[in-house]
Amino acid sequence: MLRWKYPNIYQMWDVPFRPGPQERHRDVMQRVWYGPDEDRYLSPWDGHLAKLVVQCTQDIYERLPKNSTYRHTFVRNVSPIYLLAANWPFEGVSTEAAKWDEHEWTMVCLKWLPACTWLLCVLLWSPNAAEGQVRNGGWYDPFPYRFWGYPKAATNIRENHRNALAYNSKRLLERILRPRWLCFLNKGEKGITLKEVTDDVADVEYLMIAYTTKQFDNFNDVDMTELHLIAEKAARKAGVDAFWVAGSCMRDAAQMEEDVYRINDVVRGAHSLVIVVGPSDERPEMGSTEDMLRQWGERVWTLPEVLLSNDKHDINIYTRGQDDSPWPISKKKFADVVWNDPLISRQLVDHYNKTLELSRLELVSIALTCLLSRERGYHLPGDLSYALMGLLRQRPSIDKTDSLFQSFARLSIANDSDQLLERLVCMLPKEPMLAEDPWTKMDDQWDCNLWDINPSCQVAGICNDDTVLLDGAFGAAIRWKSFATVAYLKKDSWKRLGARTLIHGAPLYFVIGCVMVGVGATYEQFGISTLTAVGGFFLAASLCVILASPYLVRLCYSGKLWGTQAWFFGFEGYMDLATIESNIFGAYMGRLKWSPAGSTLSRHMSNSDNECVGLDPTTDDEVRAIIDRAVHSKVGEPKVYTIVDTYTLTVTMFTAVRPPVAVILCGREGGMQRAVMCSYDWKSQTLYRETVLRMETPILERMFRVNRFRFGFKRPPPNI
Repeated sequence: MLRWKYPNIYQMWDVPFRPGPQERHRDVMQRVWYGPDEDRYLSPWDGHLAKLVVQCTQDIYERLPKNSTYRHTFVRNVSPIYLLAANWPFEGVSTEAAKWDEHEWTMVCLKWLPACTWLLCVLLWSPNAAEGQVRNGGWYDPFPYRFWGYPKAATNIRENHRNALAYNSKRLLERILRPRWLCFLNKGEKGITLKEVTDDVADVEYLMIAYTTKQFDNFNDVDMTELHLIAEKAARKAGVDAFWVAGSCMRDAAQMEEDVYRINDVVRGAHSLVIVVGPSDERPEMGSTEDMLRQWGERVWTLPEVLLSNDKHDINIYTRGQDDSPWPISKKKFADVVWNDPLISRQLVDHYNKTLELSRLELVSIALTCLLSRERGYHLPGDLSYALMGLLRQRPSIDKTDSLFQSFARLSIANDSDQLLERLVCMLPKEPMLAEDPWTKMDDQWDCNLWDINPSCQVAGICNDDTVLLDGAFGAAIRWKSFATVAYLKKDSWKRLGARTLIHGAPLYFVIGCVMVGVGATYEQFGISTLTAVGGFFLAASLCVILASPYLVRLCYSGKLWGTQAWFFGFEGYMDLATIESNIFGAYMGRLKWSPAGSTLSRHMSNSDNECVGLDPTTDDEVRAIIDRAVHSKVGEPKVYTIVDTYTLTVTMFTAVRPPVAVILCGREGGMQRAVMCSYDWKSQTLYRETVLRMETPILERMFRVNRFRFGFKRPPPNI
């Protein structure tokens, strides 16, 4: 398609969005725009919402169907016309003249005179220098974003909506120091009495009776009778006066829900833990005590019950229908005997047994990993987080409207968990496409742990749709529609100064020489031969300069760069360094280099001097296969993109589902910055993580901070 605005030629998407109502967007300049659902980005030029056009390699531009929801255009050569003309004779030959063969010398000579003529016309028409324009003082293009809404819960209560001031992310659930009700043993050999715990019996010793509703139904009188008989037997054998069982001891209807999440306090105060198991109608094949105990251990709530139990007493296992003595299991052996993740869960057991000290960050991350591997109930969406909060000191109050992520975020904010959420933002899960809740994946494609990352941003609030408000990050916009001429700084020399003077003076010398020779020839009868001689000198000198102009231009604009205008250029697909550099700087002069460890596709090696050198990722057959698959990938499948950083002169190739429009620096790790590459959902003003790259720290010197922004871990699929 054609349009007046640059780029003038582009291809429309072939996967349109479904028709829907007009969506509203308010930009940083407070302009309100209404439009249909489609891929757009925030223009760094004036902050308006512009159509997303992505330049791509020729194989992607020519493929059918396009399988994309955004517009495509081809890659353009934007190098200055000076350099295009000067480098034209050297296209297709080695950068070292000593290695040219006879054919290459012939091609250079045949192109030399046309190139000289081309340069003469360029110098006559546009004598200005070939450098690009300096913008933003040499800094990267800013990302012109501003979030205009309210969070569901701000970390500072004064920032909440007036109707939500009572909702505070730090509002805590009160702890209980003793159970409200207990089943007291009657004096004698049989019988129990359910009593409210008052001050006169506050110091009573009691057992904590643990069971699963899959084996003992709370609404089945026979099951409950059997459970209480076994509990009474266990209490009398342990020599205590009472026991606590969930089926009977949570009687206050007004506080029933909160009492469920205070069971951990009951466990902490118990004399010891008793587990009662029995046959299950759902799993009749589990007939042995060991199998029934493992079924009990599959539940989420069993983890805190065991971890918080008294380590001075063994955990006794009673089996329904068996009058034998209980099976005692020491707490430190429980993980190996019962749970399916003993290597992980044993670390938690040792921590609560005071034989191993975990940091706050390690405790939360390991506990969450264990809980995620267990069966969850479906009472509230945030049950997993509520099970986790029993292990922590600060407990946010229960909110039925919270999703699992929102409840976890409030738990993390309420506890000093060493910026857990901020660290999760910087992680790149190993299987992001398969994760329903990607924030629960605490593994990392870079094989780093949470504690290896130092966040440089802060969570300022919790928003709807499993998003958070982040503040304090540095960021920059990515230019996808085309490359641009890059301004750069070079150290001058007498050689370059002389070459520049000759090049820019050659057209003037040529014109002066022609005029003087013409005038001298016209008035030769008057004896003005000196004028002809001088004109011939100027003409000859200018022709010599013009004949040498390709070499002189390359002398002026080649060599090392001491500073460049900072840009992030992006394109879809793969091109080699020579092609990328030729499209930006006019020729391949070895300025750009592959990032050694910028993405999971990056490759590097040691050269003959034992120096780390970035390799072309396609030297790896596995990466080559990824590129080939991405050419024909469908919407929602990973595609290959490439980012060119003109400040550090590095090129990084990566995979993502959508082209990210912003580079957000949210932390650092291993001596490099964690750059979260984000796409933009303008309908909700949300930046979604597409992938995470590692970038060199000096880029911070050329970046602006981003206004407080709304961030999501996984973008919903497009409405197509």
